[in-house]
Amino acid sequence: QTQSRDRRGEALTDAFFAVVNPVAGHGRCGSLAAGELARLRAEGVELEIVETRAAGEGSELVRAAYQKGFRRFLGVGGDGIAYEIVNGLFPEAEHGEPPALAMLPLGTGNSFLRDFTTEREVEFATRAILENRSRPCDVLRMKHRGGVIHYINLLSMGFAADAAAVTNRKYKRWGHVGYLLGVFTCLVKLDRRPFPHRLDGEGEL
Repeated sequence: QTQSRDRRGEALTDAFFAVVNPVAGHGRCGSLAAGELARLRAEGVELEIVETRAAGEGSELVRAAYQKGFRRFLGVGGDGIAYEIVNGLFPEAEHGEPPALAMLPLGTGNSFLRDFTTEREVEFATRAILENRSRPCDVLRMKHRGGVIHYINLLSMGFAADAAAVTNRKYKRWGHVGYLLGVFTCLVKLDRRPFPHRLDGEGEL
């Protein structure tokens, strides 16, 4: 692994820290990840690979990897693993060398990557990694009663969050159709409730 130093003098590595969620995509990720990662290695991409065993573990693994000098991260799974990686990086990454996040979209939704392409997502992502292509991305932070969370593509609240929770609990195996079923289920039992929130520099909405 080649090394450089960040602006705080910490030693950095050019390797990717790859975090695999083997149960993503109804277990599809666990069976496909090895082949896709082997393809990257065959093309000369340096990887250190770990697998998550429980929800939230990805954040812990990434936080430790960032402290060891990793600044390039690869999420292998869906939007859930991207969320865990981002929350492992921040807020510490605000004060050091900015990290880069790549994705191998082997999850169910892969919503974040679909914002950038209409192509076959895995091929698009693999080419971007091999060609070292990147673009800046905003990271949003929300403070709430239970603490602070960070996210990069969307944060669901209220009805959308309820629909996602029902889908994950009952219909996830149906993929996109399952999400529609979750939406209709929540419409039938529509639960209206206030959700006050405040933006930085603004009053309560």
